[in-house]
Amino acid sequence: MKTLMFHRFHDAHNKPTGQGSFSANDLDNFIKREGEEKFFKIDDINKLKNKESIPFSKILLTFDDGLNSQYETAKPVLDKYKIKSFWFIYTKIFENNFDFNELLNFFITRYYSNFDNFFNKFLLFCKDVEHYWGSNDYKIYSKNLYSKFNFYSESDMRFRFLRNRILSNEKFQEIVIKLFESEDFKHIDISKKLWLNEYKLKHLVDQGHEIGLHSHNHPYLISKYSKSKQFDEYKTNFDILKSITNIKPISVAYPLGIYNNDTLAIMNELKIKIGFKSTCHANDEFFNPLTDNLLFPRIDSAFLK
Repeated sequence: MKTLMFHRFHDAHNKPTGQGSFSANDLDNFIKREGEEKFFKIDDINKLKNKESIPFSKILLTFDDGLNSQYETAKPVLDKYKIKSFWFIYTKIFENNFDFNELLNFFITRYYSNFDNFFNKFLLFCKDVEHYWGSNDYKIYSKNLYSKFNFYSESDMRFRFLRNRILSNEKFQEIVIKLFESEDFKHIDISKKLWLNEYKLKHLVDQGHEIGLHSHNHPYLISKYSKSKQFDEYKTNFDILKSITNIKPISVAYPLGIYNNDTLAIMNELKIKIGFKSTCHANDEFFNPLTDNLLFPRIDSAFLK
């Protein structure tokens, strides 16, 4: 079985909503090219949940972060072919606590011609960071990142290093807000359009899709959290999704593919049956669900472009 991980899709005006954004035609052409019979239908979802063997030829699509563009643009294509998928949702969005990184992705796409131009502007608000580029920490980080995602530019990797490893959440938000203000970007108005609402989440469940955990706040390095703090992240996520859908989640995708032994123990406590990581190594493309069901590898959809 091959599992693909998607994030952003074009909006109703066919405009990208962030890096790596797919159009409806992109997705439709991919399905036709691979052969619609290979993609998961409701019977395949049930087999996976019951830990039954899945043919290597089968393709599972997964969608992270609960983005509205997935519902509005990708779902009609899935409906056309009766394809069922997993949707991994972080739940702070249901508490009016929007994600600044997702807003920033939308902002970059609309205000900058390329990521390098954005990153040069970002550095103007982020002082005294140049010394990191020659550090061993950055060299190891960028080497590991590039080995998995070789489509990232140097600017992409430097930005992610600062966001994920150096800047506090508070400092990152402060910089992002300054960037928004510099372009008069109305991020609060945009935030109301970026994510799924409760009605759409329920509709996905009613139509046979699986809704899974993705943590509550989507931290970048959840493995650095204590087991207790990790549990709070996932239990809050679990409880909110259950309260909306009236169904206990049985799947998880680890934010940024990051987990540790504590994470896996928590999944067992929550009775999670299926877990997905993020990896792009060729020998991880196919996976037998009868082995380690909490560590299914996924291929980033950027490799399809």
